[in-house]
Amino acid sequence: MEGTGLRSEDVVTDWKKIQASIMDGGDMKIFRGEGADGFLKAIRNEVDASARFRALVDLDGSSPEKMESLPLFFNHIREGKVGSLVPVPLDFSTIPVSSNYALSIQRPGDLSTLFWKETPADEEFAVEVECATLNFKDVMIALGKLNVERPVIGIEFSGIDRNTGKLVMGVGRTDMIASRVKPLLTWEVDHLRPEQAATIPLAYCTSLFALFLKAGLRKGQTVLIHAGSGAVGHSAIYLCQKRGIEVFTTCSSTKREYVKKTFGLDDGHVGNSRDTTFRELVMAGTQGKGVDCVLNSLSGDQLFASLEVLGEYGHFCEIGKYDLQNNTSFGMKAL
Repeated sequence: MEGTGLRSEDVVTDWKKIQASIMDGGDMKIFRGEGADGFLKAIRNEVDASARFRALVDLDGSSPEKMESLPLFFNHIREGKVGSLVPVPLDFSTIPVSSNYALSIQRPGDLSTLFWKETPADEEFAVEVECATLNFKDVMIALGKLNVERPVIGIEFSGIDRNTGKLVMGVGRTDMIASRVKPLLTWEVDHLRPEQAATIPLAYCTSLFALFLKAGLRKGQTVLIHAGSGAVGHSAIYLCQKRGIEVFTTCSSTKREYVKKTFGLDDGHVGNSRDTTFRELVMAGTQGKGVDCVLNSLSGDQLFASLEVLGEYGHFCEIGKYDLQNNTSFGMKAL
């Protein structure tokens, strides 16, 4: 309300309380946390126009214990200064161009701190980048969900090999820059466009390493591949089918028909990745034996259900980051 001060107990950090705080109207609330700004803007567009709410988004934890009410319905505070974030178009013609910059982030979790960091390039930067992808790992780093010592964004690419002049795709080292890269692995490409080639390396490297170098899958064996509609899921299913391995997979209900049509799978081989019903599907499809390998990226109850469908002497390949980073425990029964 106008003239009402803000107290420390007004600060909202629990996402479960946010909607209730918004809808109750009245006093202005302070919101902190990753994504608060975008979340509140989305909610503001969804609620009844008559239910106007007053909010202050604390971008860096600098809001004081108490302050007078602010004039705007939607306010921001950074470094103790109150205002509002407004998109401003950039005139790129006035920005100096340089090739030796890497995309990084000062404070993971705060996307407004993304910046280009100047990086020296030597002769080992042997590929001129044509296209680079925004990988899921990059998103996790930027959102502060993945702890890394050097939060540099970018890992796979396509470009021109300076030594051969040919188009290549590959995976870079941790010191990638925007227009040139020091490659870790590259493959020549002669049948794809650069934007297509850039999407392939990491997904296929992940599948090849997990399923065949580590799990040693062979023709005639069975595998459960979670998230079959994703990039790693696509590559894993394709590689397994080419090698005569029976594939069970999961996806969301909206992607079910797409996955069935793309890979020629029937209802008995496509489960739901949003719950644990895939457990019964896999056990029925393997006559109760379970699969020889699970390629897992799910967490929570789905993680434990995935362990339960693993057959005797099977391999469990974990490619998700959440449970590894949180050192999730599971009971001896799973073994």
